Amino acid sequence: MREFILLVCVLMIAQIGIAQQSVPLQSISKFIGLWTFNQGEEFLNISLGAEGVVVEFRAQSDGFEQRFFDECQIRNGAIRGNFLGGVENVTIEFDELRNELLLSISPFHTFSPIVNQKFESVSPNLLKYVNSKTALNVRSAPSLDAKVIDQVGSGMRVEVLSTDTITYKIGSEDYCCFGQFSKIHFGNLKDEITGGYVFNYYLSDNKSIFLSAKLNSSEQFILDVLNQANLNPDSLKLTYTSFYSIEEYLNPMGINKDVFELLQLGRIGPYFEEAKVKVPDEEFYELQYSVNGTVDLSPNFYSIVVGYDYYNEYEAYLINYDLNGKLIDYIQVKYDDTVESFTPMYESYAEGQVFVSSYLISDQTDQYENPSYEKTKVQVYKVNDKGYFESVYFNW
Repeated sequence: MREFILLVCVLMIAQIGIAQQSVPLQSISKFIGLWTFNQGEEFLNISLGAEGVVVEFRAQSDGFEQRFFDECQIRNGAIRGNFLGGVENVTIEFDELRNELLLSISPFHTFSPIVNQKFESVSPNLLKYVNSKTALNVRSAPSLDAKVIDQVGSGMRVEVLSTDTITYKIGSEDYCCFGQFSKIHFGNLKDEITGGYVFNYYLSDNKSIFLSAKLNSSEQFILDVLNQANLNPDSLKLTYTSFYSIEEYLNPMGINKDVFELLQLGRIGPYFEEAKVKVPDEEFYELQYSVNGTVDLSPNFYSIVVGYDYYNEYEAYLINYDLNGKLIDYIQVKYDDTVESFTPMYESYAEGQVFVSSYLISDQTDQYENPSYEKTKVQVYKVNDKGYFESVYFNW
C-alpha cells in the first residue's frame, strides 16, 4: 500500500512538472473556465492538461459538435493555436478591463475571418448553506462594524452575489477564523428577497447533517437508512476527519458496513473490510467512510455527499437517490491530499448545476508555507429531472 501511494505521488509530480514547464500557471489562470458568445450561441471551454493548454470550441451553427483548437500555447499573454488545417490562425486574448475573451480566427477554407469576437464568463450566482450552530448576522455593509439588519438561521441556503477581497480575523488567540464578507440574497424567492452581507467563513457548499433542528428531505432519508440498520446518528458520530481541513464546522457521520450496503456504495467501489474510525496522529490506517452533508437539488430525489478518507488523501462523491432509496447516479466532487496538496478538486453549486473545479499548486509558491493555487479546469454538470448528472457545455 505504501509503495503504491509513493508511486502515485511520483507520477503526479512528474505530470505536474510537465504542465508547469509547458505553461506558466499565472499566465493561463485568467483564461480557465467556460465562456459564451451571444448568450449560448458559441462556447469556449479552456483548461490546462498535462500536455498544456486545451481549448474546446462548440457552436450552434455546427450543432454544438465538439471541436478543439490544436497545439495551443501561451505567447505574449495570448493563447495561440491551429484550427481546421491552419497554422497559428487562432488567437484568444484576455480583455482585463471588461473581463472578456476576444477570439480571432484568420480566414480558413471558405469561411470568413473572425475578429475579436467577445466571449463572457459563465459564472452564475452560487448557492451556499449557513453552517453555524447559531444564526448568522446579516450586515448593511461588508464590515464588522456595519449595522446588523437581519439574521439567517443555521442550515439556511443563500444566494451569493459577490465576495469582498478584504480578509478579516474573528476570535481570540486560542481560536480564530478568517474570512471575507459576501453579499447575499436569502428568503423565499417568490416573495420579497432580503439582502445584505455575511461573514463567509460559515458558508458551505453542503448542508451539514443534523446541525440545525429543521431537516431537509435528504437528512430525513439518512435517518430512515439509520432506522433500517437499527442505529442512531450518535452511534456513528466521528470525532475526526481529514475533511475538517477545509470545513471545520462539518458534522460528519461515519458509515459502517450495514449503512454502506443500504446506501448502495458498492456502485462506487467494494466495501473495504479494514475501514475504521480515524484518529488524529495515528500512524497508519486504511479508509474511513462518512456522510458529510446534503444538497437541495430537487424535491424529486435525495442528494447526499459521501466522503472517503484514506491514509493521506481524501475524496467525496455527490450521490442522488430516488424517493424509494435507490441510487440513481453519482459524480466525484472533491479530492485533496493532506501531505502534498498538488491537485485539489472542489465543487460549487448554482440553480440546477454543479461546478467541479480542478486546481494546480502555483509554481510561484511554497507548497508547505501558505501555498496558492491556480484553477486549471471547470467541469459543469446539469442535473436532470430524473436525478442523472449530465456533462454540459451549452444550453445555460
